[in-house]
Amino acid sequence: DPTAPDPTVRTTPGPDEQLVRVEQLQEIASQLYQKVGVSKEDADLAAGLEAETDLRGVHSHGTRPLPGYVRRIQEGKTNPRPQIKVVREGPSFALIDGDRGLGHLAGTRAMQTAISKARQTGIAAVAARNSTHFGAAAKYAMQALEHGMVGFSVSSSSPGLAPYGGASRVIGNHPFAYA
Repeated sequence: DPTAPDPTVRTTPGPDEQLVRVEQLQEIASQLYQKVGVSKEDADLAAGLEAETDLRGVHSHGTRPLPGYVRRIQEGKTNPRPQIKVVREGPSFALIDGDRGLGHLAGTRAMQTAISKARQTGIAAVAARNSTHFGAAAKYAMQALEHGMVGFSVSSSSPGLAPYGGASRVIGNHPFAYA
């Protein structure tokens, strides 16, 4: 029966879990960011991307890292009010400086810039520097879909893997997504 619920999908919370409406989760996340100095607009953007990622089932890059993001702001490692700007550009490329802000903000600005440039030239590549963890790469790639475009998103990472037969971590696990 195609209308029968999928038996592998749990619809009731476990003993240590609580179901929360996505709108509530997004509002709580935004309020947490605002309490550490992030503007409401930027807090809503980051919280929205994180909540949408949770809905896609990628909790590791949704709201789960939120306490760490907040802690980094409190410790001065992440700028709560970055002045994100384009520092270099051409007709089909740009370089964005994230001013040590939340990676969600720089990632969104980079994709918005790429979409704008691709409208004019047919293709564009935009890089962001001086930023922090940007959550799930898929959210940025998917932004291009809304404009009838193909999106690609990739990030660098710290060395976390040893090469085959190696003893120390020297290779990053660079995430990527396309839509």
